[in-house]
Amino acid sequence: MRVRRRVRQVPLMLCVMILTSFFQVGQSVWSLSIPHQVYIVGTVSHFCNGMDLTPRQSTWCEENRELMASIRYGANLAVKQCQYQFQYRQWNCSVPERDSNTLFRRITGKGTKEAAFTYAISSAGVVYSIARSCVEGNLSACGCSRERRPKDLKSEFQWGGCGDNIEEGVRFTKQFMIAGEDNKAKETRKQERTLMNLHNNEVGIQVVKEKSNIICKCHGMSGSCNMKTCQRELPEFRVIGDALHMKYDNAVRVKMQMKDALNILNIVKKKRNGEYRRDNGGKLRSTHKKASINTMVYLKDSPDYCFKTHDFPGTQGRICSTDAFVANSCTELCCGRGYRSIQVVTRQRCKCKFHWCCEIRCKECENEETKNMCR
Repeated sequence: MRVRRRVRQVPLMLCVMILTSFFQVGQSVWSLSIPHQVYIVGTVSHFCNGMDLTPRQSTWCEENRELMASIRYGANLAVKQCQYQFQYRQWNCSVPERDSNTLFRRITGKGTKEAAFTYAISSAGVVYSIARSCVEGNLSACGCSRERRPKDLKSEFQWGGCGDNIEEGVRFTKQFMIAGEDNKAKETRKQERTLMNLHNNEVGIQVVKEKSNIICKCHGMSGSCNMKTCQRELPEFRVIGDALHMKYDNAVRVKMQMKDALNILNIVKKKRNGEYRRDNGGKLRSTHKKASINTMVYLKDSPDYCFKTHDFPGTQGRICSTDAFVANSCTELCCGRGYRSIQVVTRQRCKCKFHWCCEIRCKECENEETKNMCR
């Protein structure tokens, strides 16, 4: 006699209640490891609150909810990469305390090189995240890349596969980033800042495009390569971070000028000694050359990051090296204040051995090392 198992169906309303209990207003999806598609159900009211978005971005957010998890992840990716790139600099991608919970941790109210980098790395991070999410099937709005076959690809190679969807990543990123700027600003300073931000957003996007690669893979029986399929893929995000760091080091100062009824950013003139040329009124003189889209731009010189202020934590307490020729040398990082040395005991696994079968046993060793901290 066949025993029939009875399956109890869970009421739909109960499922919705359980899902809803996991969410708080404005909470990050990514931090909870909840799949993107959950948000399509719409169980969270006022989902876009608490993200420090502009009114236009909030509207865009409500219309594109499923993209926000990817955007948030892209922003977090950008922050981590920024902190890695500047870990040995006086400015180590630190952010004002009041901005520590915002979606994009930017250097607010500044037109400096550091602000330029944060905008560029943020837009790059969002493009990167969305492009990957499309391919991984996390978004209903996009899938694999539909990029046309490159003209220089060998005729015997097949173009296809499921490449990273950079085109859609760029499209959605531009929509979101543009919505974050004040396009109706009347003050010259705000207009200038808007142009700077949009320009550096584009720099980040261009680097993602430039650093993508066409990867070809072999197909055939017994490891033969009877056919090759090629597609475009993104590199590790570290590669993009390295490229943007180089652009940061070569960033140029600009000023806004009008040409053919349009405001543009022109490069500022420099003297041989590195100082900026000014007219009799003290205003910066322009070269009348527009900044290239491959060049990171800024409006103001960077402040002194050595000492703690309302906006920055300073370098006191930072770990440094007594070697004068490394990036985090105490001479550079401590700003002439000197440093103090402390003894630190660390514990780590050591003398590991393999025991049959199948276990690795390790001892715990203590190491005493000297660490130098800026005064």
